Amino acid sequence: MKRGVTGGLPSKVNHPRWDTLARSVSDLPMCWIREDFLFWEQCWKPGEVTDRSRISAVLKLASKTGKRLQLNVVPCPHPTSTFWQKRVGGEWADWFRPDFRLWTPIRETLQIVIDAAVAEWKALGGSPGDLRFEWFNEPANGHASGGKSGPKGLWSQPFHAFCSALLTGPRALNFGPHALVAPALSMWGQPEAEATELRSCLGGEDGEWWSRMSMRSFNLGVYFPRPALSADHAVQMFRPELERVVGTMQRLKLGVPNGRLSVNEWYASKPMLGYRNGECDDQLQADCLLAIGELLSTYREIDAGFAFTHHFPQEQIKTPYDDHSMFTGPRRTALVRFLKAV
Repeated sequence: MKRGVTGGLPSKVNHPRWDTLARSVSDLPMCWIREDFLFWEQCWKPGEVTDRSRISAVLKLASKTGKRLQLNVVPCPHPTSTFWQKRVGGEWADWFRPDFRLWTPIRETLQIVIDAAVAEWKALGGSPGDLRFEWFNEPANGHASGGKSGPKGLWSQPFHAFCSALLTGPRALNFGPHALVAPALSMWGQPEAEATELRSCLGGEDGEWWSRMSMRSFNLGVYFPRPALSADHAVQMFRPELERVVGTMQRLKLGVPNGRLSVNEWYASKPMLGYRNGECDDQLQADCLLAIGELLSTYREIDAGFAFTHHFPQEQIKTPYDDHSMFTGPRRTALVRFLKAV
């Protein structure tokens, strides 16, 4: 199994924590790093690349330190950009479901930044197999990149139509020799939302874009019904849901080969381990994190597993449910051991 972690690098290279976090990522053992490739950060104007500094820094960091990269492409301009607003007469209502009149300029502009990233990776001496792209993390309603209308878990038809407009046809986006990993299904364990997601992710006639994906993917965290008392106990409670999700993913009738799976995010926060108020001992959590990561590696169906996350900003941690950071302490030690496979 490819072992990796979401890097959590800041959105700007001039961020006060950039150097500290970049050094921390550099110090991790050889592994896969998952980072954002956000359209609105790079392309504030149609047809122009306005800021490649962050993605260029990520590519150079990975190349210099022997890391491999999975870049999460979110192909949406920022609705407050007046340069994009001019194309549609103002802000569009849903940031992550752009007005159809923007689809062609998005595709044309996004191709410019993809070409630039591919060329820079090659110039840095990177192998095609060591850089892959991920398409649109967690598009279901209820997530940040989901739509605003419809039930929780919905992959809307406008979403599917948008993806097909960018990824199919004679002018489809070209990622060169690099693999393109599918968006993650992620509503597991929420019966109504899960059923909605499993039904709507297919896309019907607008689901042609699935044919461009090289691999199915999912995100997974399991809320235990009782506190985990040990790492072995955590594995016992995690395994049945993992087996159910892997089987469900492989049975889905998607237009992508039914091969191995990518776990783009896996989590084991203290509330997920059954400690709803975060009263779990740090070392116990670290032991459980490592054990769950090793459990994933035993499934031949899983091609890659990315722990979430190397760093989560402290100011965004309002409750124990938000605390996924593996930046320091026992969780950092567990992350390093997971990445080293020891």
